[in-house]
Amino acid sequence: MKKIIILLMILLLCGCTANKPEPVEPEPQPQPPATEPVPAQNEPDPEDKEYVYQLDKDWIVYDFTLKHPNQTYQIKDNLILKLEGEEEEAPYCKDGRCLIYDDVELNDRDIEVLENLDVQINEDYGFLNLYNLNDELFILNFNFAAQFNSSAGVIFDKDGNIVKSYKDCDLSMNEIYQNQFGLSYTDPNNMTETRFEVYTANGTELSMEVMN
Repeated sequence: MKKIIILLMILLLCGCTANKPEPVEPEPQPQPPATEPVPAQNEPDPEDKEYVYQLDKDWIVYDFTLKHPNQTYQIKDNLILKLEGEEEEAPYCKDGRCLIYDDVELNDRDIEVLENLDVQINEDYGFLNLYNLNDELFILNFNFAAQFNSSAGVIFDKDGNIVKSYKDCDLSMNEIYQNQFGLSYTDPNNMTETRFEVYTANGTELSMEVMN
């Protein structure tokens, strides 16, 4: 009897093994051809993007970093400075071409003295600075080189009105009194100072004293 039971079990196991299906590998499916990524529709060109900066409430001196074609600065409420430029060729560019700003606006009005310079405001050469004299009068100064007669700029009020323009001179800020600065003019033939003017900001008024 035991032999019959063992034989039946062996036959049952063999039958189960024989009926087990063999695994079948799936056939490879055709892949779609590779394509280049498609840019998103209506995505702005990086060259057209406007970079907006807001100055701190209690700022005194601001050093500009120029690296975008369109840069906007909110100096304070209702006082906006815009710099717009493009890459151009110029002898003062490091690689022959650099970003040059030929459109400088204060509350949407051109600052002509800074737009028509021989060495224009650019990303490679010179320094652009903004000075807060008394929170009512400000100086925007471009110094294209550490040499005599290399500064040009404007003094303007909190409403964006230009109080004074200057060029072909040197700007020096009073290190003790925030509301004072000097403009010195040098004779290019003998490199001697011919005139030194000291300016003092009182409210929206700008007074001047000639020192020599």
